[in-house]
Amino acid sequence: MKNKRDNTMAKLEAEPEPVPEPEAGREADKSCCCIVIPAYEPPGAFVPYVKELLSCQEGPVLVVDDGSGETFAPVFRALERLPGCRVQC
Repeated sequence: MKNKRDNTMAKLEAEPEPVPEPEAGREADKSCCCIVIPAYEPPGAFVPYVKELLSCQEGPVLVVDDGSGETFAPVFRALERLPGCRVQC
């Protein structure tokens, strides 16, 4: 008789079940996650990067200012103006 550990190991080693395809005419749900990005002294090119992320999914993007200082405040203000993006200090 197998013990509980053997049963658990067998489940872990088994092939994963395939992910079902979305129903015909429906797109996959993209709103199931939130992207969190820690940002310390982000370059100006960071704003278009976040904008591109927002266009790829329906969930929000949260950018965390990790103490960048006033020099980088314009970058974070630009991020706050993007629909779907929130900035947390």
